[in-house]
Amino acid sequence: MKTTINLKFLLGFVFIFNLQAVVTNQQSSNLYAQNPDLFKNTWYLHNLVVDGDNNIPPINDEIPFVPADFYENGVINTGMCDESGTGQFEYIGTTEFNVLNINFLQGGCDENHPDNQNYSGLYQQFWGYLLDSGAIPYEITEDGENRTLLITGPNGDHAIYENEAPLSIDDFTDSKFLIYPNPVKETLNINNSSNQTVTATIYDVSGKKLQSHVLESSKETINVKPLKTGLYFVVFENEAGERSSERFIKK
Repeated sequence: MKTTINLKFLLGFVFIFNLQAVVTNQQSSNLYAQNPDLFKNTWYLHNLVVDGDNNIPPINDEIPFVPADFYENGVINTGMCDESGTGQFEYIGTTEFNVLNINFLQGGCDENHPDNQNYSGLYQQFWGYLLDSGAIPYEITEDGENRTLLITGPNGDHAIYENEAPLSIDDFTDSKFLIYPNPVKETLNINNSSNQTVTATIYDVSGKKLQSHVLESSKETINVKPLKTGLYFVVFENEAGERSSERFIKK
């Protein structure tokens, strides 16, 4: 009987010890929970500050924006032109991460756009410096529906992203384009009240150019049936290089 009592006591002690370990591990895991705002949307680079100098991304017909996507499984997708980069990171806190690896495809920018090539090299250099640099802090701020993501490297260089794609400096002062229906299944209608001939170019969220159409009349239609379900951008550009954009969802 004495041996049986001691055995029960021992088993009970082991059970309590294991239970405490589980609770402790859960609490420790919660301390390093990710910031869910990081995964809510595609982020678009608005400025890259290197050695104190502002470097605004070039915007042209090759690529209208520099996107970045962060996933809960620790994957990063970013880059410009066809020089997309895929990497992995791990959380070490609620607002810090380690960049474990990141690889960019080379030679994706057209030689006719040297500004794109130069900027892509600078952008790759920024992310390459974050590799194995230890804790990289990031901060997300909100102003209404606008969100800003700030990633700061150990040398003070930082990238500023927003949840809205940037437009060029010479944007149309007022949007003169109406697209409908939105979401759309097959045919996208466009009302052009700019009284100008413009080019409408459709991009996906990664910045890949999918379609381009010349709009000469005030009412035009575009067949979007071949597009996959998802979010897309239409960038309108006139002969003077002024640009405006609208978003639509393909059902």
